[in-house]
Amino acid sequence: MSGADLDRRLPQSVEAFDDAWISGVLGAEVRITGTEGVGVGAAFACQLFRLTLDGAGDTPASVIVKVPVVGEVRAMLDAIGAYGREVSFYRDVAGQLPVRTPHIHMAAQAQDGTDFVIVMEDLVDCAAVDQIAGMSLSQAEAAVDALARFHGWSWGREEFLAGYADRFWPVDSEAGAALQGQYGQLFAHVWGMRRDPLGKLLSPKAQEVGDRYAELQPQLVRELSGPRCLTHGELRADNLFFDGGGQPVLFDFQAAQQECGVRELQYLLGTSVPEDLLGADEEQLLGRYVDG
Repeated sequence: MSGADLDRRLPQSVEAFDDAWISGVLGAEVRITGTEGVGVGAAFACQLFRLTLDGAGDTPASVIVKVPVVGEVRAMLDAIGAYGREVSFYRDVAGQLPVRTPHIHMAAQAQDGTDFVIVMEDLVDCAAVDQIAGMSLSQAEAAVDALARFHGWSWGREEFLAGYADRFWPVDSEAGAALQGQYGQLFAHVWGMRRDPLGKLLSPKAQEVGDRYAELQPQLVRELSGPRCLTHGELRADNLFFDGGGQPVLFDFQAAQQECGVRELQYLLGTSVPEDLLGADEEQLLGRYVDG
């Protein structure tokens, strides 16, 4: 099966995966011996499947296949270009990065629509982190070090960043600002429903920020638009694994964008480090990032 044939045939459901297709992707004769859903009930923006394989030589024992989600949220994801952004990131950028990402066997999107398929390494040598429990200090340090390498790789590379601005939008560009505005509207909607129970956990100043977020967000975007680098866009414990050596593996790049890296750093720390640990070690973690 040629590369052109593979690009034309983008199976969108587990029933459409077959031996001939995956053999074409991997460039070797392979038989699918099992399929299972991955992240069922947790994956919001895609469907994930593990294919267990039987083949000779260096054929992997399994791969992960990622295809679009089914349902009402699909229209929103199409509108913000999430699928094309991730395909482009894995195909054109990931292999150059100084941090580990899954090895990609195939990343393709339909020429006449937004259907896509990504076939990636099954990270069987890695462990997930419980998003609710959060990272340990050693994991947080490793993640911060990796983030510094990732951000530093594109920091100040204006020609590179300009060349990818149509795919990884600067947050202060017309498209980027419009997307941030959509996020702001979603926040305002959820805040309106949950303000009372959340207010008991927040200081008066924090509540005021929540109440005024739609008003304050444009200034926030302007302040955090530079110095510019390429960012993951949504890096939290759910979107990274740790390998056997304790090093992070980053994945899920549907929100990749261009912005000031410190926004992403604070998002990672605020969402993925337990409160007591962050209270004691935030300054040290910020210092590691700056030094990196």
